[in-house]
Parts: sequence; structure tokens; C-alpha cells
Amino acid sequence: MTVEIDIDVRCEDSNLTIVNMTYATTGNHFNDTLTYSCLEGFTHTYGDLKRRCDHLGVWTGTRPICEKLCSCQQPNYIQLNETELGTRLLEIKSNLSVRANETSRARRLKTCARDDRPSTKAIGVLGGVLIGIFVFLIVACDISSLLA
Repeated sequence: MTVEIDIDVRCEDSNLTIVNMTYATTGNHFNDTLTYSCLEGFTHTYGDLKRRCDHLGVWTGTRPICEKLCSCQQPNYIQLNETELGTRLLEIKSNLSVRANETSRARRLKTCARDDRPSTKAIGVLGGVLIGIFVFLIVACDISSLLA
């Protein structure tokens, strides 16, 4: 048993034209179809090429987009034999190689930054005094055993 319902719904037809495309429609009533096709030199990149007028009066799917085909030329490839390829690779490698000790990071590791704050000078002096006392105590202990 088939039930046919006659719905008097119209889809908007003033906004159907899309750049770089042509369209054909069977009408703008419920269940009518709208078919898009890209112009010559353009290709379909997004959206639905076939849409239908639904019961709410809205075309189903998303608006399609056609974009220009790339008219780019094929790149020129270089035909090299094994020895030429090896020579080219060595040349490229020598141009791109950087010695590890010539990098900015390596140079920064070897450079000390000057610090004139009084606190850093005080810590340095204190460290020197403590090391001096430690060395003096070791020598003083040995001097008493040498003199005996």
C-alpha cells in the first residue's frame, strides 16, 4: 500500500547560482531535484552536486564548490646515473653539513657570562676561603707528623 501525500512546499530558488557552476532543476517543490555541474576547466572540491527540496522547503546537502584546475606545468626532472647522483649527493651534503663545535649552541656553552652582583662575589670569596681552610688543615696535620 502506497500513501501519497501532497505537500505544498517550495524551496528558495533565488540563491541557486554558484560561481564556476551550472545547474539544472526539476522544479522548486517538495522532492524536486537540483543538479550542479562544474564549468570546463574547473573541478568539484566540496559539497553535494545533487540536492533535493525537503519537506521544510530547504535544499538538502551543502552548497558545492568548484575550483580551477591547476594549469601548472610538470616539473623538469633531472636524469642522473649512479655516479652523477653520488656526486650531487656529496655536494648537497657538504653544503648542508655543519660541524658540531661550530653551532651557536656549542659557542654559547663555552662562553661565561659576567656577573657583577655583590652576592656572587661574596659567594666566590667564601668558597675560596673554605677551600683554603680545608687545605690548610690537611697540611697542618701532616706538618706535625713530619716534625716529630
